[in-house]
Amino acid sequence: MKFCKTIMQTIQKRSERNMNNKLEVIGIDHGWSMMKTISQVFVTGVKEITTTPALFGDVLEYEGKFYKVGTVRQEVKDTKVEDDSFYLLTLAAVAKELKRRGLAEAKVFLAVGLPLTRFGAEKNDFIKYLTKNKRVSFKYENEPYHIEIDDVAVFPQCYAAVVDKIPTMVKKTLIVDIGSWTIDIMPVINKSPDESKCVTIPKGLITCMRSINEQCVRQLNGEVDESEIQNIMRYGRSDIDDEYFAIIKAEIEDFVDKVYNSIREFGYNLKTTPIVFVGGGAVVMKNFGSHDAKNISYNLDVKANAKGELFVSMPRYRSNERDESNGVIYKDVCNPITAEFREELYTNILDAYARIKEPEKEETQMQDRTQGTKGSFEMPEFSVTVTPYEREGSNIKGLARIYFENSFIVNNINIVQGKEKIFVSMPSYKTKQVDEQGKPIYQDVCYPVTKDFREKLYNEIISEYEKAKDKSNEKARESAEKNHGNPDKEKDKEATPFR
Repeated sequence: MKFCKTIMQTIQKRSERNMNNKLEVIGIDHGWSMMKTISQVFVTGVKEITTTPALFGDVLEYEGKFYKVGTVRQEVKDTKVEDDSFYLLTLAAVAKELKRRGLAEAKVFLAVGLPLTRFGAEKNDFIKYLTKNKRVSFKYENEPYHIEIDDVAVFPQCYAAVVDKIPTMVKKTLIVDIGSWTIDIMPVINKSPDESKCVTIPKGLITCMRSINEQCVRQLNGEVDESEIQNIMRYGRSDIDDEYFAIIKAEIEDFVDKVYNSIREFGYNLKTTPIVFVGGGAVVMKNFGSHDAKNISYNLDVKANAKGELFVSMPRYRSNERDESNGVIYKDVCNPITAEFREELYTNILDAYARIKEPEKEETQMQDRTQGTKGSFEMPEFSVTVTPYEREGSNIKGLARIYFENSFIVNNINIVQGKEKIFVSMPSYKTKQVDEQGKPIYQDVCYPVTKDFREKLYNEIISEYEKAKDKSNEKARESAEKNHGNPDKEKDKEATPFR
């Protein structure tokens, strides 16, 4: 589509300014049972080795000490910053990801997660914990690594697992993230999480495994290794002794029932509310749950919270409106309005980003594109709708909307009365910066990038505004003439939109 091509030409020009961007984004899910990255899963366990190891598989060397990574799961603590365990596990996770990418030195941006309701209380401490050393040198599996931690971003775990799916959630949807230690329950309303109703329950899969072994000891005087229990949870079957298997199966089914009961206790209808199970426990709910309804679905990717998967998020703004649950309603500023164009646009944006991550390849391709596209921006086809708007004390005279090729829409365009004439104001947002006079600086969300197209677009918007205003005034005059002399409707004369 011509409009998509125009957008991509703009993105390509901007990508020239990012050629030297070599920041490595690494998403890590610091679970109490498993550490996860986009490509790796290993046990949340780290233990110091007091002598030089004979074998270096899964061995971390840091500050003169050796640590075996990923063996026995460590015990759950009140927070993840009480000791160096999760810091060391983070270095191991970074090394695994850098090795996959063929790197030994990198500037790293860490994207990590915390339980929903602990997010606010623990976020700052977790960032300080992971950034306590700006530059870090260490060895993993006897290979040296040198990293610079550029920054750390912390996200709510449950939200991170489904953030790319939220724009498709047209109905109120309940996200249930079952992790090692916690169960996070997050309702999504009007495509936005309702933070006021988010809940974290400290009864995750580890509590289920503890209960299983308590029953095994009580009934059979023996325990089952956690790795065996996890295999049964994952696959629903095992070749272990039938008596042990029966206990494990019964306890897992009891755990699943308790999860559903918790959802019900928080006021959700198990038969009508769309429910999405995510996290390591999603497969447990699928394999052992008794509810097999159309409204229940499962994201079985245990790395979903860590993937940091790339997706495109169009600009939105917080409106003054509230939903039936008194939650804030967010509205789109601009967005694709057809599935075909959305797929084409988002794919092209992600492709452009991927090229930035390959500077040498991008540099060669950029020369060809620059020669072929320089000065060749095509004006897309568009149409405009305008609603006249009058409010006492406001200089906003109308609200406009632009449709590009019936595929993409731009909202929130203001028609403003200046000192001498009407002008068009494109969508923008208030930044935290101020100018020399101390006034806030606004940043454009979307705008024309060429003078010719800007003039054509703005003239069309103002022309449509004048037509809409004339039409509105004409209707007001007709109404006034029709009601002339009618005392009961005389008050309607005061309601004309333009005076």
